[in-house]
Amino acid sequence: PYALLRSLVGSEMCIRDRYSDVPELWIHGAQWLQLDRVSEVGLNLARTRDSLGLKTSLDLHICPNRPAAQERLDALLPLIDVLQISESAMESLCHRWGIECSPQSLLHRLKRPNKWVCVTMGNQGAFATSGDSDWIHMASRATGNVLDSTGAGDSFVACLIRHRLMGSLLEDAMEEAAIYAATTCKELGALGAFPLL
Repeated sequence: PYALLRSLVGSEMCIRDRYSDVPELWIHGAQWLQLDRVSEVGLNLARTRDSLGLKTSLDLHICPNRPAAQERLDALLPLIDVLQISESAMESLCHRWGIECSPQSLLHRLKRPNKWVCVTMGNQGAFATSGDSDWIHMASRATGNVLDSTGAGDSFVACLIRHRLMGSLLEDAMEEAAIYAATTCKELGALGAFPLL
């Protein structure tokens, strides 16, 4: 399995399937590292970065089904500083953990001090917690015709990361992230309306 790694050192995006293939600058020099799936490479990167006090985020849009991958996810979750979970991944996790299938139940289960956890629900908006507070809800900002939702989640999490780096409040980050995600949906393709942060 491949890990999609995005480094905020530059606009470089690359897929790496071995930890040894990941540039040293990404591991030690990036302000933030975004993981796009659960993998052994991603887990090792998150462990290394956590030990160095560096930040890592995860966009969990698909939940792993294999037991070994589920164990990696369980080990990865405490290392993540910003976690974005899709509605379908939320449903899988709630079922696996035997908890009520709702954003609030999942956020309560994943709540950790100084960590942001967000469940994105498409046109129902997003629910989130900063770990230091109860959950909050942000309504979807999509208006008019939604032409293509490709890239909406990426723009949402990019905005959350930007605000986390700036030291913003979660509520402010969620407000802007909802606007950025909605803007992305106004044109066809992932980059058609991708707003600049």
